[in-house]
Amino acid sequence: MEELAEALLNTVDFEETRALVTVKIRLEDDGDFLWPGEIPVLNEAAYECRREHFRDGISMSDAEPTGEGTGFITGTDGHVIGGSPGILGQFGKLQPELFPDLNKDDAWRSRPLKPKTAIVVDRFGSIIDEFYTGFQGVRFYLLPYPETELTAETFSRFYTDVYKRLEGASESEFEDEIIELFERKVDIDRLVEKSAASSDVLEEFLGDLEEEGEGGLTTFDGYDTWLRVYGLSVAKGLDPTQVFVDEPAISLGSLTDLEAAYHNLGISLQESELFGDLVERTDYVRPSQDVAKEVLGGRWFYSTIATSPDPDDTSDTDPAPDDAFLSLAGNLVKGNKINADQLIELFTLKIEREFRNNQSNGNGEFPSNVVLGQYARLIALANTNLLSESNIRYTCEHSGAFMDSSTTGDLSRETRLEHFIEEHDALATPEARAVFLLGGLVGRLTAFQHRENVSRKLVEQHPPSSITKQSITSVTCQVMEKNETYAQMEEGRGNMNKRYVSRLADTMLDKQPTSWNLVTQEMRWLYSLGVAYGKSDTSNYTEESPDSE
Repeated sequence: MEELAEALLNTVDFEETRALVTVKIRLEDDGDFLWPGEIPVLNEAAYECRREHFRDGISMSDAEPTGEGTGFITGTDGHVIGGSPGILGQFGKLQPELFPDLNKDDAWRSRPLKPKTAIVVDRFGSIIDEFYTGFQGVRFYLLPYPETELTAETFSRFYTDVYKRLEGASESEFEDEIIELFERKVDIDRLVEKSAASSDVLEEFLGDLEEEGEGGLTTFDGYDTWLRVYGLSVAKGLDPTQVFVDEPAISLGSLTDLEAAYHNLGISLQESELFGDLVERTDYVRPSQDVAKEVLGGRWFYSTIATSPDPDDTSDTDPAPDDAFLSLAGNLVKGNKINADQLIELFTLKIEREFRNNQSNGNGEFPSNVVLGQYARLIALANTNLLSESNIRYTCEHSGAFMDSSTTGDLSRETRLEHFIEEHDALATPEARAVFLLGGLVGRLTAFQHRENVSRKLVEQHPPSSITKQSITSVTCQVMEKNETYAQMEEGRGNMNKRYVSRLADTMLDKQPTSWNLVTQEMRWLYSLGVAYGKSDTSNYTEESPDSE
């Protein structure tokens, strides 16, 4: 070693520095040079050195950091350690208040770890901070790991293709890199090698590949799924640290399915102009949005739901485990379904808050952009079977009749409304259609009032929060009377908004609202969807002739 040190000093030009120098060693005259990590006896010596450090270097006064027990993680009996730097350092710092029933005189009894596990835990704190994305004070750690048995070949592949790639990524690049790891094309050469013993596997793959075209297949097709991702969502600034999501195998497959459904719906909305130019003018629905990435980062629901704590309450801004945007994202990364009733309640509360804020700011604008963002998320979730069952089915199987941009312009608004109702399962019942159509009529009349510079709009007189089973009949009568009043003001408009009025009268008379199966929050959200649709039913207020109605 002295010769090595002297040789090194003779080759450098600095006078003083701190550096770690590693050399290769040849064990035999005609053998290869090996790194220290490639020599088993040196690995074992390093392990023993580290274990002795745990045993002797951090003992508390009059306390034993080691003893005989069962490893907390491995579940095996033997020698265990109860104190270490880093995460386990709490035992060595005499802070038992953070650990119930901690016996500080026998630290190894509280969280016993096998020596090798303790070494991993000790080093983990310096590694994990390379693999997270942050949002609203919460860190989302995404930790890929090999699903298969850990061999030298697998470890080398993981270190090169995954660890080094993610370690060097900035926080803004990290989510993209995670998704790309799971969306890259299948290694055909590796597949051919694996399937050499079975022509059926290769034949099936090539058939799928031909159907997919040159884009190839992703790892979710089951041919190269060698990785899983551990997801951990925490707020480190809190004392003690709060854990929101702890999922050993994130369901990236369901997230990419959700992204595809959302993408297709966004394109359809943009091309069909069902909501006028609202899709182009708002950031709440973007066909190119990276849904999987935004779910992993906890952001996908944030702009469309009522967050907790209440934004109007500035007394407590720390994230909490029951914060809606965290719990919803946590369900999706686990592959669990979102509770439809809870989501609708969060949607309606968000609409009420936004509308209230707009009114207090003086513009009184109804938040159609928020409703549209909610609609797109709801349909995408329902169409990918990620929404629980409720009174209403929110799936939407588009036939394409009104989604084809080449024919949309030729369809009357009567036909477009008819198609919209037919294509949405949420509007399958008379009562659901009645609430939606009432909102649509309010939206149409509000658009008319904007044109006429009416100070207090109809949607301000009848906001979503006013809609209940007890009030809806009265509201409907007032709105239809207002429509008739405006029709008389407009020459030749005796059939003003006929497509809404005629359907609304039929559905409202079907049965008494007090006997409807809808709950209040469902009614308010369907009403809000109607308002957003009606306000955007043509970009400026014009009525078609009675014949075309």
